[in-house]
Amino acid sequence: MSDLTLESLDQRISALESKMSGGRSRKQQQAQQGGKKSRKQQGGKRKLSGYMKFVKMESKKLGDMPITERGRKMGEMWRGMTDAQKKKYQ
Repeated sequence: MSDLTLESLDQRISALESKMSGGRSRKQQQAQQGGKKSRKQQGGKRKLSGYMKFVKMESKKLGDMPITERGRKMGEMWRGMTDAQKKKYQ
């Protein structure tokens, strides 16, 4: 057994774990056992917030600006808007 390397042991362990689980991933096993539900089972993604909708629609207008500056500018623009202007994105 001294001729075994750490990598070969890891491969053997992974193969055994896969055999024991029936080839299913840990997430699949948990879902089958009533554990944590997948995003699809939960009903999908959450809706975008008003701010995220604003960023998605307006960030293209800022051009080729570094992402950090774009984020800072978008935050300033959002904070400078009135509730009536923000309602458009809610």
